[in-house]
Amino acid sequence: MNGMVTHTGPLPEPWDRDFRRPLKDPIQRLKDAWMEVTYVYYREGIYSPLHHKFAVFDNYTVITESCNWCRVSTYSDEVLSVIKDRRIAMEFINEADRLCRSFRLGWE
Repeated sequence: MNGMVTHTGPLPEPWDRDFRRPLKDPIQRLKDAWMEVTYVYYREGIYSPLHHKFAVFDNYTVITESCNWCRVSTYSDEVLSVIKDRRIAMEFINEADRLCRSFRLGWE
């Protein structure tokens, strides 16, 4: 997930990669449900390049869309697609792996 938008509270200084902020409620609920959540950042600072919006479940089901996974998207027109195809799911998994290799990751 985009590390900048998954948290709430005051923003840290751009250089302060160790500054901790509380998670937004929807993200905390995912973690409380035992889902693994990884935050993506540029290596040199607190900002995130991530604009992807997808999730892969059971190596077969993909959810991808234009909507942000937060309350603001409930007030706008958005697109949501559910794809059930193992080959396409693997393409999304490969993209997630590429992102993890390319950027700094954070966990809490």
